[in-house]
Amino acid sequence: MMARCITPSGYSLQVIIALIDESLIIRNVTLVDPDSTSKPQPALKTVARPPLLSKEEQGVDGALFKVSAVYLLYSQNHPDQPSLETAREIVVEFGVGPHGLVRPRDGLSRTRIRITDLPAEHQPLIHATGIQLITEKVVQHFAENGLGAVCVSPKDGDFRCDLTLVEDCRRMGDDILRLVVTIPVVGEIRTIAFSPGVAASKRINDPLHASVLRQSPVQPQSTALSGQSDLLWTDRITRYTSGLSRLSGQSVHAAIAPGTKAGEVVLDYLVFGEKVIVPDGLHRK
Repeated sequence: MMARCITPSGYSLQVIIALIDESLIIRNVTLVDPDSTSKPQPALKTVARPPLLSKEEQGVDGALFKVSAVYLLYSQNHPDQPSLETAREIVVEFGVGPHGLVRPRDGLSRTRIRITDLPAEHQPLIHATGIQLITEKVVQHFAENGLGAVCVSPKDGDFRCDLTLVEDCRRMGDDILRLVVTIPVVGEIRTIAFSPGVAASKRINDPLHASVLRQSPVQPQSTALSGQSDLLWTDRITRYTSGLSRLSGQSVHAAIAPGTKAGEVVLDYLVFGEKVIVPDGLHRK
């Protein structure tokens, strides 16, 4: 699965739809305060730098930015988050444009650079498409390591963007590109019954399905036991639902919905079958 957020982190991550092994569905995950759009927003006082290139010179690769280094930061501390050191070792293949690094395309030479080595000695300038490429590679790295719906975005206040314009609001002399990594946490888990014999009033959290919640490898922090976590470990969820669905007469899938707090999601187990049997220790496999 892959999901990315390349706008400044004050923007919502809207309408993410993905399938993991045809089991985990992610949709409409919001990683910011859901009420923020209704609250008055303070006026931006930051003065943007003059653009390095004219609109015509930018072409398909967008605005050009000075980058003296790339820092990866977590939006919040969490004991289960993997170290960012391995993400800093990601190798990104860029295209070399006339003004700076860009997303590769036909007709351009290419160069491979580790994130920790950016900028290349001869290329301290990166276009918007090059920055977007970095965020995609970081998201892909987390997805390959089992974490879903990860958002990677420039640090608040460093850039300002709308539908047609990206402005550099970093202080003069500060050319560091700070990318903030947000891993959603599960604030609530539920079962939703889809068996014809279950009354509509009992579809959510039917007591017959309590063991599905109890053994889930991903739990809200308040109920997590040893071996369980509230981070959105999609690989563990997929293995869990696959194990449940192997037993005859039952099928369980997972879906993700927006949570009530910033950075939180709701994990739903969609249950097809009257009663689900959870094999001992399944969540620990």
